[in-house]
Amino acid sequence: MADQAIFGIIGNPLAHSLSPVMHNAAYREMGFNGHYLTFETGNLRDIIDMIRERNISGVSVTLPFKEEVLDLMDDLDSNALRIGSVNTVTNRNGRLLGSNTDWLGLIQDIRDRFEIRGKTVAVLGAGGAARAAVYAIHLEGGSPVVVNRTAARGENLATEFGCAFLPLSEIGVVDASGLINTTPVGMMPHEDESPVPARALRRFGWVMDIVYNPPFTRLLKEAREKGCKTVDGIGMFVNQGAEQIRLWTGKKAPRGLMRRVVEEELRQRSEVRHQRSARSRTKTNIEH
Repeated sequence: MADQAIFGIIGNPLAHSLSPVMHNAAYREMGFNGHYLTFETGNLRDIIDMIRERNISGVSVTLPFKEEVLDLMDDLDSNALRIGSVNTVTNRNGRLLGSNTDWLGLIQDIRDRFEIRGKTVAVLGAGGAARAAVYAIHLEGGSPVVVNRTAARGENLATEFGCAFLPLSEIGVVDASGLINTTPVGMMPHEDESPVPARALRRFGWVMDIVYNPPFTRLLKEAREKGCKTVDGIGMFVNQGAEQIRLWTGKKAPRGLMRRVVEEELRQRSEVRHQRSARSRTKTNIEH
């Protein structure tokens, strides 16, 4: 339809992304004439040019482009400018506005669960999502500590936001009430991996993993075994997406429905993986 608004997600890889399923379900529920696609690419500039040329209404931005895309925007909102990361692009008659809804999605999911003000929170990672997490913790009155495997990148982020830094090798001595993993470690298809040694998790009262596929990552399983309260990445994912929809349509997004759709899609994908695994084991046994 000629008047249908087209949205999408930019990133690489995108096979794991549930953004199309979530956004399209929301538009149907809202009665909004929009459709959400995937734009997997290795060349960000070409995709940005396409957005302008084809009048794409808006796009989500995910790994690995959240920081790189800043320089390709015509305008940045105050949050994106301060964070130094963009996860949302709005096309305003050919002028592209970069925004960040990650920070809001994250803080909306944890502020009612845990006390942040006056507390130290370790942020694992130094990419775009880590920037959003550090920003959100600062706004809530907390003290973030950046923890990263690559010292130079982590130190740069900590210096920029005026907070402490620790190399990942020293996470076992960090004194923090909570831990937020903003890295993709543990995301499908590498669900057997964890970014933090299990023995280091007993230091934290709570652990959040922004990875949502799978929803219960190895990190969260081991954190729960160590007595930590845990938060998966589904809430943040839904919240940031709902804010994107508000920015693009001016309407309130159906968060409850969006969460149910995401959880059902994750359940179905998990069943498919288990079935494939079972068939593979059966085939191996027959061959032997």
